[in-house]
Amino acid sequence: MMTKTVIIGTNHAGIAAANTLLDNYPDQEVVMIDRNSNLSYLGCGTALWVGRQVNDYHGLFYTKVEDFTNKGAKITLEAEVKDIDFDKKVVHYIKKDGTELTEDYDKLILATGSLPISPNVAGKDLNGIHFLKLFQDGQDVDKEISAEEVKNVAVIGAGYIGVEIAEAAKRRGKNVLLF
Repeated sequence: MMTKTVIIGTNHAGIAAANTLLDNYPDQEVVMIDRNSNLSYLGCGTALWVGRQVNDYHGLFYTKVEDFTNKGAKITLEAEVKDIDFDKKVVHYIKKDGTELTEDYDKLILATGSLPISPNVAGKDLNGIHFLKLFQDGQDVDKEISAEEVKNVAVIGAGYIGVEIAEAAKRRGKNVLLF
C-alpha cells in the first residue's frame, strides 16, 4: 500500500526528507510544494558569489527539480500553502497563476525554514535595504553592490552570514560598516 507524504518546503530539510523517503521507501508517493521559484539554494554561499570568489551562482544549487521528478516525486514551485486541514489531511495551496489546488496526504512534513526578523524601525522600507536569505535576495544584494554609485555598505547582523557578506562587499571595493 502506498503512503502519500506531502512536504511543504524544498530547501535543506525538505530535500533531505524527500531523498530519504524516495531512496529508502519504495511505497512512498512524495509531493513537494514550495512558494519559491527554486529549490536547494545554499544561502551560505551567497557571500562567495557576491564577493566574486565564485563567478557563477549556479553552483549554489545542489540539486534540481528533475532529480526528484526522475525519482517519481511531484513538485510544485511558486505555490503558497494557504491552509492545512489537519482533520481531513488536506493541504490547500495557490499557484502563482492563481490556480487553487488541494493535495491530500497520509503524512505531512513541514520544512518551511525561517524568515529574517524585520525590526519595526523607521526607514526599513527605504530603497537600498535588503534582507539576505533567499536566492532572489542574493541577486538583489549583488546588483546593489555592483552599482558604482554605491560606496558604503552597512551590514546589520554580525553572525556567520553577516560577516561573510561584509567581507564580500569589502572585496568589491566598498566601505563597510558591520553592526
